[in-house]
Amino acid sequence: MKRKRTLIESFDNAINGIIVAFKTQRNMRIHFLIAFLVLLFTIVFKLNKIETIIILICIGLVITAELINTAIENTIDLIAKDFETKAKIAKDVAAGAVLVTALLVLTIGYFLFYDKMKLPLEITLKHIRGISFHVVFLSLIIVSMVIIVVKAINNRTKFMQGGMPSGHTALAFAAATAIIMLTNNLIVVTLAIFMAFLVLESRIEAKIHTIWETIVGAVIGILVTLLIFKIK
Repeated sequence: MKRKRTLIESFDNAINGIIVAFKTQRNMRIHFLIAFLVLLFTIVFKLNKIETIIILICIGLVITAELINTAIENTIDLIAKDFETKAKIAKDVAAGAVLVTALLVLTIGYFLFYDKMKLPLEITLKHIRGISFHVVFLSLIIVSMVIIVVKAINNRTKFMQGGMPSGHTALAFAAATAIIMLTNNLIVVTLAIFMAFLVLESRIEAKIHTIWETIVGAVIGILVTLLIFKIK
């Protein structure tokens, strides 16, 4: 006779499932990182109780969708040992559900943070108006130099092929940061940030860089560019 699991064991198994998904699924780690940043922004921009609840629900939806997707993928891999068209369709549909959820949450986040970010962004931009456009190129050159130095310290001989940190991501986020500094057009700013994250995601997807290599690259690009604009 099969022994019934206790309530504590059920909770333990559920938490273990989340831990396994976090360890084995790259996308789950990305979701956790983004969730951390969003919660940080929630505190910084002082969202009210209702807005905070909406943010928590959105985070829960994305993580739940990714957990279900992981469960479906593992079940299919267990049943279908060889390549099967229907198995691929099932995986793609499950991944599509995660994408739809993520896009919905992104849209909700945009409307929640739009007014919160607009005023601080406009105030910051007023202090840097009149900066010549050549500063952008100088910042990109200096970011490239920093990346080369860091890669040299890490004994990387092929600077364009992986390693710590990601040069492509650093330059993408440096350019996005410069664009943010030079314009108050929120659509342009949003597109710049979106393109920078596409570069980051592509480096991970192509397995050229790890998540942390791209994150370090992004941080370097942002901080160096901000420092240059601040000095200028």
